[in-house]
Amino acid sequence: MNRIRKLLLSLAVAAASLFAVRQGTVPAEAKTYYDLYPMSCSAYEVDYVTGNGTFAKVGCYNDLGAAKTAMFSVGDDGVIRHKESFSPTKIIMMTSGVVYSYPQRSKSNTGTIYQYMENIYDRKTTYVTVHREMAYEGTYTYNGDGTGWVRVMISGFDGYMNLKDMDLVPMRFITDNLPLYLGGNSTYDGEEPFSMHVIQGYYRVEENGNYLDLVYYCSPGWSRDSWPIQWKFVVGKAADWMMKGATYFSNDGYTFFNDRKCTDQAGVYYNYYQFVPLRTRSTISADTYNRFLSAKGIDSSSRLWDTGEYFLEGQDKYGMNAMLVFALACLESAYGTSDYAMNRNNLFGWTAYDSDPNSASWFPSVKQAIMEQMGINLRSFVNIKDWRYFGSHLGNKGSGINVKYAGDNYWGMKIAAIAYEFDKFANDYDGNLTDWDSAAAGIIKDNEMTSICTEINGPELYFTRYGPTYQMNHTVAIVSEADGWYEVQSTSYLSGTSVADVKNTGLLAWDWQNYTGWISADKITRTNTTVPVKKGTVPTGDPVLRFDALTMNGTRLSIRGKAYTPGIYVTEDNTVQQVLKVQDMNFMDAAEQILASSVLNNDEVSFNGSIDAAALPEGNYFLMFTSGYALYPQYAQASYVNTEELPAETVQQGRVYSFERNGDAVMLKIRAVDCGSNAHYDELSDACTCNEGFQDYAENKGCTVVLQSPEPAQSRVMQSVESVETTDDGKVNISGVAYFDQVNAPAGGDAVITLLLVDMESGQETALETVTLDLEAPIDFHDGYDYTRAGYTAVIDPAAVPEGNYYLRVRVQNGDYDATHLVISNKESMDQEEMELEGLKFRFYASPMSNFRLEVSKEVSGLDRSLIRKPTRKASVYAEEEIRISEDAILYVKGSAFIANTYINEENHPEYTMILEDEAGTLRTYTAQNDGCVFDYAAMRNSKFTIMDSCFAAEADLRDLPSGTYRLLLDLKTDEARDIFSLYNYRPIDVSTVTYENRSYTIIRSKVHDRYLLIIQDV
Repeated sequence: MNRIRKLLLSLAVAAASLFAVRQGTVPAEAKTYYDLYPMSCSAYEVDYVTGNGTFAKVGCYNDLGAAKTAMFSVGDDGVIRHKESFSPTKIIMMTSGVVYSYPQRSKSNTGTIYQYMENIYDRKTTYVTVHREMAYEGTYTYNGDGTGWVRVMISGFDGYMNLKDMDLVPMRFITDNLPLYLGGNSTYDGEEPFSMHVIQGYYRVEENGNYLDLVYYCSPGWSRDSWPIQWKFVVGKAADWMMKGATYFSNDGYTFFNDRKCTDQAGVYYNYYQFVPLRTRSTISADTYNRFLSAKGIDSSSRLWDTGEYFLEGQDKYGMNAMLVFALACLESAYGTSDYAMNRNNLFGWTAYDSDPNSASWFPSVKQAIMEQMGINLRSFVNIKDWRYFGSHLGNKGSGINVKYAGDNYWGMKIAAIAYEFDKFANDYDGNLTDWDSAAAGIIKDNEMTSICTEINGPELYFTRYGPTYQMNHTVAIVSEADGWYEVQSTSYLSGTSVADVKNTGLLAWDWQNYTGWISADKITRTNTTVPVKKGTVPTGDPVLRFDALTMNGTRLSIRGKAYTPGIYVTEDNTVQQVLKVQDMNFMDAAEQILASSVLNNDEVSFNGSIDAAALPEGNYFLMFTSGYALYPQYAQASYVNTEELPAETVQQGRVYSFERNGDAVMLKIRAVDCGSNAHYDELSDACTCNEGFQDYAENKGCTVVLQSPEPAQSRVMQSVESVETTDDGKVNISGVAYFDQVNAPAGGDAVITLLLVDMESGQETALETVTLDLEAPIDFHDGYDYTRAGYTAVIDPAAVPEGNYYLRVRVQNGDYDATHLVISNKESMDQEEMELEGLKFRFYASPMSNFRLEVSKEVSGLDRSLIRKPTRKASVYAEEEIRISEDAILYVKGSAFIANTYINEENHPEYTMILEDEAGTLRTYTAQNDGCVFDYAAMRNSKFTIMDSCFAAEADLRDLPSGTYRLLLDLKTDEARDIFSLYNYRPIDVSTVTYENRSYTIIRSKVHDRYLLIIQDV
């Protein structure tokens, strides 16, 4: 019956180690004297262990000191026995071996181990349940009555335990697999001595599928039919230095040896889940929790079912690792199926004391139990001011929560084993791990007690010790590093520059970002190789971009939200600028406003601001938001504004402002109030008013005309180009008409017409050879004016035109009238065939980019314009999103471009190539990446031609280019069309220069068609 009871107890401890408080010791009854191993000495008998598991006498001694000398002279098999010992073997001292806890002799479930034998102030203690293996370090005192102090190592805790509450097992019984009687002697459960083949705990490195695991084997310290039950924990990933198939021994769980006596050290290794602080984060998704339970044969009846989101919520709110606390719950509640879990929602065995398990707490819900465990219960164990604080990791009996939380010295190891299996499951056992080594971790070097500071070289925040005289493996979770210091996560709540007093308080929010301190890096021994982030320079999360509100107050359009990259600090040098832009249908900026930015917790940036829409012309616009850092342009963000709620339509100052969505973008539409025919809106009267010359306004109809005698209109130049042709000798002849409106130009009169060639760069005008002509038939507009002397012919000699780019203006002089006008014509016959002149290319053409004004170009060019084929003469559109040169001289261009009246979609196979053309006409090409756009440009332009794939990104390494000036061009080709044109920007740009390896790189905007030029110079 006793063996059955022991078996049930062992299984319960293996499945769930309840939060225990050591039961008070009851005075022992008179001991039973067993004669299982007879003695022949009345005092101290020195024996040695024989090969058949008996004791052979060496001699009898009245003095313990003399007996001890004799024992050591025997060697490793020597023991001292005394008749008053409580153990059936009567062993009170031995040369080498292990110890098993047996606190039942003191009528308790647990035995206490003390830091010191003397009862000094604040000596540290831990406790251990029954039948647990401990390393034997020597019997230090013996009182002659079976009691005394024995120094032991119990899973990392080095201290003293009463000889009465243990059995000593010589190493010979372990190495030769000899049975030995243990236990018995007036225990609280009436257990009699039992025979057992003692197995010393050991670690083995085993290959399990895609993983090389570290597996721990041990025994619960009692047996059935003399053969002990063996436990096995796959505690974690094997260290890199561990050999597959190798066996290691360890008394503390992190220092590993090749031999049983732990003298030949193999290496030091801190199992991650057992020694990582709970003040770290898990990133495994909530849905994995149910799938893991299901794989363990647990269904929805478990109280742990559908709790993944609760653990992750508790992690965010209360600062405890979600996955490790879940693994703790799995252990304590038998995966959510224990009686306490099912009937009391108690997943953690909270207050189920060894002395009174039925005192276990009740919780109104599973969620409440999880939140209180993470936000109240565990915080006591990781609060440096609490008497139970031995570090914030699960640990063992030497350090961590295990020291005071559970009598089971394998408690932390068991939870770590569940966590490791959970991580492997989350990765489908493919060899990868998600949470393992995700946090940079370390311990205070050499167990030195030292200060955690409020800042680098700052005052002390708290001191790293578990008491005045104890510190073992004080672990830290490293958040970042800077200037030879580590920023570490505090284990305790903070208030200003000190540890907060949170005793007897309810749930308190944890501040992951601000509850930190600093310690010099030379005081830390790293327990893994995970690299901490550089403080403030490396992202710690995904970029945040959120538009909280878009409102319209009068004509002011306001916006607010958040935009930042977590972990990137805003400083005096690394400033942030956030801009709201209003772009027209040609993707040009019509207005922009730098927004007000505010920073919280160093990196969390909010923005707000407004822009006056009254200054915008009528039309359709979409709203663009950009955000960028001064020192880290790679973390810039750009997005079209989109909010859940749109401002209502409003009428202000005679204009209607309305909003609608287009894909992922918000469009602003501005139109005039419709006052009807011959009427307009008057701001002063805030009403519709008749235009000049009209009267009698009627709503929705307009005004009627006022009959009066006509007056001459203000004179203006009228012009038209009739023909352009290239003669056989290569000259270009131009003929046309030009005159002043409502000014007489009779035959043979004073009117003089001159054609001017205007330099685009300098604005200098050069008069061309022009002849003024009387028309054969005057122009008749039936307005009473004579337009006869209105014709002209002009000649351009390409050979005489200097290198450069020009456009044509016509000057008309007639009496007191003298004015010029652009020469414009959209006739295809205006374009003349390109000609070569001494290495230069001469072109005469109507420019679609400039409303078809006539232009002349004479410059070096390597472009083959015969490749260009377009369905219309309209200019291709280029909309810029970004153009910049990085600090290491890489040119980045990002934007959208399309050929008018052409589909730019996947079916039409668009290809984008960026071209850099140097001063000699040499072309260097860079293939751009083509991708879909986030909004529908065609809908914005009210076009039937789909251009959803018109967005591209290109980059060019400028470091190998010769110094000089380069034009930036884009070659856009589809199955149906092709165009090669300059990259341009109609708006002023901020000229910035990047210097790299003794050369400067600058992008400027030329006056020629506002096209971009790249200038590379030696510094």
